Parts: sequence; structure tokens; C-alpha cells
Amino acid sequence: MLDLNKFRRVVVPIFERNEERWFGGDIMFSKEAQNASYVGVIRDRSVEDVVAELRSIQNVYSRNLAALKWRKDPSGARVYERASYAYVPEGFFGKWQYHVRLWPHDDGVAVWAHYELNPWVRPASHYDGEGWEVERGAEWVHENFDVDTSKAKENVSKP
Repeated sequence: MLDLNKFRRVVVPIFERNEERWFGGDIMFSKEAQNASYVGVIRDRSVEDVVAELRSIQNVYSRNLAALKWRKDPSGARVYERASYAYVPEGFFGKWQYHVRLWPHDDGVAVWAHYELNPWVRPASHYDGEGWEVERGAEWVHENFDVDTSKAKENVSKP
């Protein structure tokens, strides 16, 4: 499975800094992850551990073309997501997906998630947010991982 997350963390910020000049506007190469979609922390694990588990689940795919999300660490510096994956129950071109994003956290791996239309099936509706649901994404994460909801989302950290 092709995973370009490290490549994205290097290249996307370059495009983001030059959006206006190169493309004439903000086309959202990256943006801050929404507080509402924060699920919690998978304790005492690394991003690599969680990615390995995600990859072991049938119909989970890397989301290399998704906008790169970031959060600010306690010092105010941006920390970009380390992984972006989607579980698509009906296979790669299924209509709906559970989108999961991972960050290193002081206590393990911070998870943001939501349920949405698969952009490979209905791109315009996907980007308009049609059917976007935080609760369903969080439920899927809780069904598949032991998540500590008491941990602060502000403690994302650089590895």
C-alpha cells in the first residue's frame, strides 16, 4: 500500500506558503484539524504501531490526496498529522468512508476522525461536506482501538 504521508509533510507546506502566488488563492493544501473531530489518545503506542493496525484491517486505504491537517503544540508550533487513513466498508470505491488522522502525542497517538462521502466517488459532494459526521467517525475508532478520551488534544508533539 502506497503511503506518502512523510512526503506530504515536506511538500504540502511549500505549496501552502505559495498558494496565492502560484494558484491565485487559498485552495486548502492544509488546514487546522477541527476540535470537534478529536476522538482521544491511543495510549503508549507510536503512530507506526497504529498505522500497522490500520493496514491490517481489510478495506483501509491511505488518504494521500487529502488536505494535510495540523495542530499547534503547547509552544504554538504547527505539528502536521503523521498519517491519514480511511476505512471504506464497501471497498476502495465504496460511497462512504471513516477518515482517521493520527498525530504523535505526549501519551501515545492522538486521533481525529469523521465519517464522510468517499472523495473518489462523489468529489464535489465530499468537498461540500455532504453527510460529514464526527460521531460516526469516533464510534468506528472506539470499536477498533482502546482510546483514552481524557487526554488533552493540545498535547500533540513532534516525534
